[in-house]
Amino acid sequence: MHVPDDARGCVVNEAGGVCIEFVPEMQPVPGDGRRGGDPVPPCDQRAAFAAAWEAAKPAVARAVTAARVVALSRWARQQTEQGADPEADHEMLPAGWVDTVPMSLLEMHAEAGRAVYGCDTEEGLPLPSHSPIVFRRLVLRAELDCARNVLIRVYVTIKGWREE
Repeated sequence: MHVPDDARGCVVNEAGGVCIEFVPEMQPVPGDGRRGGDPVPPCDQRAAFAAAWEAAKPAVARAVTAARVVALSRWARQQTEQGADPEADHEMLPAGWVDTVPMSLLEMHAEAGRAVYGCDTEEGLPLPSHSPIVFRRLVLRAELDCARNVLIRVYVTIKGWREE
């Protein structure tokens, strides 16, 4: 597995060939707008995505480290670094975390033969915050080539919102 030094880059899982791209906090990723899609994927596409995602999850879990999450962080970096500290009260990425992130269809682009699956921001893995009214989540998105039934790219980023 090749891991670039910078926060944004493509980590290629040599076994499956899927690119895992790390996108800095709050930057746009596919699926943000939920545009251009039918909310209900065909059954064969759901099955193809489920199989491809199951195969990619171990590579995603290996590629997403606490250090990479800190590198993605643009806000609450100090709190994120503290959450990455092995001596901290909680683990930022507990064992099996990738299994807890729900992946559903967010966008479908029939003309391009691609579909984007992932979690809504609120469903992502909770991360430390710098304010009690700001909520941050580790968010995953996966782009499926519908003709070949393979994942093209997995996006890893941090998204958040403020409640008042």
